[in-house]
Amino acid sequence: MYQVYQVTYNDTLDNIALKFNTTVDELMNINSNTNFVPGMYIVVPSINDNYDKYVIQKGDTIYKIASDYNIDPNTLILMNGLNKDDYIYPNDTLLVPRQGLNIYITNDNSTLNDLYRLGNLDELISYNSNIYLLPNQTILYRKEN
Repeated sequence: MYQVYQVTYNDTLDNIALKFNTTVDELMNINSNTNFVPGMYIVVPSINDNYDKYVIQKGDTIYKIASDYNIDPNTLILMNGLNKDDYIYPNDTLLVPRQGLNIYITNDNSTLNDLYRLGNLDELISYNSNIYLLPNQTILYRKEN
């Protein structure tokens, strides 16, 4: 999960990485232009306590990771901005929902009724800072026991 951030006058790669709980290498990997100047917009990881970072190990596959976290592989692919044909490599990171949470990805026909079926709307709002119901938006919700 990512968001856009505008570089300010006093920003350095190190303090941007610290601010968004990431590394300089990760910032450089997700941005094609690594010459960050004030006023420039860059992509940074979203700060969200509802996700864990999973460090890919040798031998891991999307399907194995998805199975370990009880997530649909296609959902894991979409929520990490990957394509089905993309390779994953050891030491890369993926976002996975924290234990007890699940992911719903909206489509062209998603409605509030779809969200209502996922659970309590107040709880949904607490897990998701913005809900637009645009295609491919990731919505977190608590798994039913």
